[in-house]
Amino acid sequence: MRVHYDFGRGAGVKTKISLRSSDGSFLDKIHSFVIDPLPEYMSFDLTVFGEGSFLYESDRSYSVTYSMESIQNQFLVELQLVDLPERIEANWGLDINLGLKSASGFVDLDMSDNLGEVALYFNNSEKPFMRVTDFPKKLCLNGFIDSNLRGCISASKYSGSPTVLSVTFAFGRWEITGALTLKDGYLSVLWNLPSSGSTHAMVGLDTNDNAMIGANIVVEDTEENIDLLYVGFDAVATDDLLFSWDVDVFGNISNFRLNGRITKLLDLHVSVYYRGGYFDVTGSWVLGESGSFLIQFNKEVDFTFANITSDQFKLYGYLSLYADRKIKIEWEWGETGYFTVYTFGKSVGKKLQLEFGYGPKQEDIYRYGFNFAATEFLNATRTVQWDTENGVIPRIWILGDQPLPEGWAAKLLWNYEWYEVI
Repeated sequence: MRVHYDFGRGAGVKTKISLRSSDGSFLDKIHSFVIDPLPEYMSFDLTVFGEGSFLYESDRSYSVTYSMESIQNQFLVELQLVDLPERIEANWGLDINLGLKSASGFVDLDMSDNLGEVALYFNNSEKPFMRVTDFPKKLCLNGFIDSNLRGCISASKYSGSPTVLSVTFAFGRWEITGALTLKDGYLSVLWNLPSSGSTHAMVGLDTNDNAMIGANIVVEDTEENIDLLYVGFDAVATDDLLFSWDVDVFGNISNFRLNGRITKLLDLHVSVYYRGGYFDVTGSWVLGESGSFLIQFNKEVDFTFANITSDQFKLYGYLSLYADRKIKIEWEWGETGYFTVYTFGKSVGKKLQLEFGYGPKQEDIYRYGFNFAATEFLNATRTVQWDTENGVIPRIWILGDQPLPEGWAAKLLWNYEWYEVI
């Protein structure tokens, strides 16, 4: 089906088209389209048989606002599309296999430019229920699902800038806003949910070690104008991350396992309002043969890391920190390498125990890593550095702005052997 419109002399100005509908009830509705500015022409080419396709072309970019209002209740729905691209091409397909009770499909979108903004409003709301900015000009989705609730979705996008999807919910005095940020790249999600045929479940996420996903959630008390909860991070990257578990008939979970890694978590921030004040946690980590970890609290706190363990990676430890302190650890593995502990010019806390392992395990020991322990943190910076010859560590030394105090201990794991730093 092909449709072509020419607008002639009306082009270039803001134009409004209104239609009135009635379903026989008291609530008659008025549908309005505002096009700003009206293009000289627009054409549509739609194919719905077999693999579907859609082609749209126009001589210029413009914005469209659709609204549906009732004479009695004013605006019910408003949809805003800002800066539509001049060309939009979409292809899609769906394959349903009745014998295997499964379905697979794809969507391929190619536009001349990003769609600037999509915003959806309900019932005269000042804030949009949903908003998308910089919708990507290139987007490809592939998916599969079967009757046993097993499935996967892969996606790749390119927009040249982050795409942000935000959603707002209101429940009385509470307002919840969530935002998802997607940078350019590729990701895949897979799942296997419990069903009548299997009690095993798993959920996986892989971004190919590309830090392309960011998110934040805000819970606000609108009467007191207070943010009760904020959880957000700028970006996360994963490498074949997979959670799996079993569920029995009573809903009990067992055999929980973690495979793969969260390789990057950048600018994590958690803020909780409690008894007239905020409790804040900030931190970042980059994990691998070189990387870093930073954590900061605004109140005195005892913190225990979950025992994060896989065949390639382990992180375990605990901190007892004073208020408004932070600690950062950096490392780099190689024939020459180091790990450094920073306390940023202040006494940090009472206790630290941190164990890190990296590389394939042999007899339950990782190839590389370190174990660091300290009591009564001092105002100091410590670096443990080494040289290697033929895979053996002949020299280990400590660099810092003060002598290593009593109550501090460090061990280095290299090629499955522990070395005490003295």
